[in-house]
Amino acid sequence: MSKEAAVRAMREARYNRMKQAPPQPAADGLCGHRSMNGRTCTREQGHAAKTHRYS
Repeated sequence: MSKEAAVRAMREARYNRMKQAPPQPAADGLCGHRSMNGRTCTREQGHAAKTHRYS
């Protein structure tokens, strides 16, 4: 299997997992913005701060 085929297979597997399991709703009152590495913002929803606080 070439590197290109492996990357394609991983991408398709991730897409299928996302399609099967709907995203979890954010906790009550939290922003819920997702960072690129999957962490979630813990600030209140609609926060005025320009940055997100991830945990």
